[in-house]
Amino acid sequence: MEKEVRSAYDKLAKTYHEKRKQGTFYNEYLEMPATLSFLKNVKNKRVLDLGCGTGIYSKILKNRGAKVFGIDISPKMLEIAKSNVRGVDFRVGTVYKLPYKSNYFDMVVASLVAHYFTRLDKAFKETRRVLKKNGVFIFSSDNPVISATRRMKGKPRIYRVFTDYFNEGKFYTRWPTFKSTIPYRHVTYQTWIKTIVRNGFVIEDYIDAKPIKAGEKINKVSYKFTSKVPYFFVFKIRKL
Repeated sequence: MEKEVRSAYDKLAKTYHEKRKQGTFYNEYLEMPATLSFLKNVKNKRVLDLGCGTGIYSKILKNRGAKVFGIDISPKMLEIAKSNVRGVDFRVGTVYKLPYKSNYFDMVVASLVAHYFTRLDKAFKETRRVLKKNGVFIFSSDNPVISATRRMKGKPRIYRVFTDYFNEGKFYTRWPTFKSTIPYRHVTYQTWIKTIVRNGFVIEDYIDAKPIKAGEKINKVSYKFTSKVPYFFVFKIRKL
């Protein structure tokens, strides 16, 4: 799945960044406010932006005074990141073999990346390795309540139907905004929590993301829907 994800993001890199600069509902008005609420105190912290894409979070973290490192599997996304953000160490790489010393980072941030991890234990073990003792890992992902549903057409015009929540594995989602189809992995809450605990972390905080009020002007339909149904979650976990 990693090759598919890399190829998809390489193809949509430029369009993705242009759309994000304009502000997209699901990112700037739904996921980011929740994730950034855990990133208020990052000054002088050494932070890894895992799955950094075009450097959107890297830029915010740097402006907040963090010493930022960014890694992503997409060379095309990183080309944009390097031209968009100065003073950040950007590298092409994978979560399964991070090119950093053990006990190096105060914090790791992974925004909407974890649902691409096909080897969860390996990803969490490697993330734990590069974190200092008591280091924090903040990651957001598709909420299992949403990833177990499928968009359907009918009456009403667009709706969602539950499939099999317990059927974990690879699925595909269509991104109309970016005119792209992306693979992802559906994972249950049970698997997320057991993976966290099994790999030496403790859950410190958690958010079911809800949109901020300003998002209503951007997309009234999505605002109404995501105000009632948890679309993304954010975990804040700490290395024991």
